Amino acid sequence: MIERCQFYSIHDMSIPFNLDRADDVIKQYIKGWRPENVDDVIELYNIWIFVEHNIFRKDWTDDTLQLIRFEFKSEIVKYFKTLDNNTWAAVYKNIKYSYRHFFWEIIDRFNINGLIDIDSLQDALSGNLYELADLLHQERLVNKYHKIITILLKNNQYTAEWLLQEFVGEEDSDSRSHMFFPKDLSLDDREEIISRYIVSNEPNLNYVRLVLLAKKDKNLRISDDVRLKATRLEKKLNDEVLKTGVVFHYGYGVCISDESDKPIKWMERDGRNHYVLYYSKHIIRKFPLEELPHYIRYAFEFLTQNGLISFIFKISESEVMERVMGMQGKYSYQINNAFRIYEGITLLQIEALQKVLSEEGKSIEVSLKAFYQNYLKSKYGYPSGELLLAESSADWITKCRAIAPEIDAIAKRYDLYAKTGAVDEELLQISSDNVRITDAQSINTIRYYALINEVPEELTRLFFCFFSDQSMLTYVEPFKNNGYRCFYHLLMEQDGNITYSNYHDYQRHNIDYLIKEGYLSRDENDMLFVNKKIEINLLHLLYEYRCCPAGIYGPKTQQIIKEMVDKGWLLPDKHLLSEEERNYFDYYLYSKYTNGRALRNHYVHGSNASAANQQIHREAYHRLLILLVLELLKIEDDLVIHKKNSNIMDKINAAV
Repeated sequence: MIERCQFYSIHDMSIPFNLDRADDVIKQYIKGWRPENVDDVIELYNIWIFVEHNIFRKDWTDDTLQLIRFEFKSEIVKYFKTLDNNTWAAVYKNIKYSYRHFFWEIIDRFNINGLIDIDSLQDALSGNLYELADLLHQERLVNKYHKIITILLKNNQYTAEWLLQEFVGEEDSDSRSHMFFPKDLSLDDREEIISRYIVSNEPNLNYVRLVLLAKKDKNLRISDDVRLKATRLEKKLNDEVLKTGVVFHYGYGVCISDESDKPIKWMERDGRNHYVLYYSKHIIRKFPLEELPHYIRYAFEFLTQNGLISFIFKISESEVMERVMGMQGKYSYQINNAFRIYEGITLLQIEALQKVLSEEGKSIEVSLKAFYQNYLKSKYGYPSGELLLAESSADWITKCRAIAPEIDAIAKRYDLYAKTGAVDEELLQISSDNVRITDAQSINTIRYYALINEVPEELTRLFFCFFSDQSMLTYVEPFKNNGYRCFYHLLMEQDGNITYSNYHDYQRHNIDYLIKEGYLSRDENDMLFVNKKIEINLLHLLYEYRCCPAGIYGPKTQQIIKEMVDKGWLLPDKHLLSEEERNYFDYYLYSKYTNGRALRNHYVHGSNASAANQQIHREAYHRLLILLVLELLKIEDDLVIHKKNSNIMDKINAAV
């Protein structure tokens, strides 16, 4: 089989190989060779695309580039204009599989007319109905042949999956992955197609789950009836997978130990080789009750050292198979296995801590009241109000209904304090503003520097090189089998031990880029060294949390952050919570996400599960308790930074 030149994307690691193949084709063309079949023509098109994106070999002359831009284009158009609706289907069937989508791209881009009618299109796709998806990527062709395509979509077994993939599935940054659907395919048609899919012989569990994540909008409308059918089917298919499929089991545990000579925390494996987190009961008992949230922060690691919530969703913690096989909804909160494990561990931590405290007649609730009503007031002068929680003897639903609105009540009070520097009790009572924790502002002028939504190409490349497990820069002798997840981890441990010449040519273009930008240097012994450690660590924080806190760093780091702001990478954010933290709270409390728990809405408005299902309400209450702890810790962090900055200003003013 001939290895053909193929364009995948401007970031694809196969670019050097494909340019070498393109160079061979160009040399043959200059010697007099001309395309003999459709694959030859499509290969010329792929070479043309590389040059269109300004990607070419350094040794290609201006004459070579002109040859590609004009003669290659002429060859492509000339060949396709010889096709008609009697011949193109046979030609199409002879195209190598990975090249077939380029056929429609060429038809669209070069405005090749007079080919498609329903008979020829059905003939072309008769061997594989899934290939209609390639045509759906070309918006102008879909609009032009909307009647024909509508007929085919109504009778195609894959249409439901395409609809769900486009309008419910997670957004793909590659614009070529988007599908377009004809206007003739009405909302009723689309719902009927999905409804038929649910009762078909072999519905895919991933797509059934997407039905449950669908949001009613101008493109798709899933009725409650269809959603209920999908809910029941999802449970059935999921149970079948658990019984007969390949299932990965994760085990973990939390234990409060009576051993007196142990540290604050440690980790061991149990008899089934599962990790168990151990915590010293003696240290827990030594903590003053009103400062117990500090124990939760540091021992349970609820916040990072720089004050960010530890267990938000992070793409860096997703395994390759999760990203490839899993399907996320574009309107859903992104979840991976690491997030689920954090979910389970935090619930175990809170329940274990509650059990230890109850042995001495104490509780987390009493601790949080003391922390909020007394500690924050005496330590920082914050005019906190009263924290109203249910009695420990109350049932789980009553506890949930009490704690859920308190989270927003605390946020509303703090928001007023942040904006005015005080809390006017009368103003607070008469205010009709509905301030959620996700709306609350910081008392600091700038609380975070947030990564902009449309990440620039330069920053995307740095993220890929340093932190992606797909960048291949960790794949270098003698560290290939050391298990480094990304180049950043390799650099932090092996700075000065990595040999430049051990990298292959296809890897060096990224290494050379990092050297050119000053992040790395290469010494006379061919060894690589980190030059901008502070910058790289900041980039890592931005990659993981999409922000960095303001007001906590020294002058040098602050200057680097300012340079990133000046480049247009970062924007100031004055919220109490970072954007990713707001998304985390939104997932659990409100209705922003189609897969959200909406705990506040359920319990405040009474639309909760049956009172008989105590486990659901018990878990919900402990989750709300975790969110309340996080809220109070974030408020304290905000007050700490404000106090620190105020002290600095006082010293400056005194010196003046």
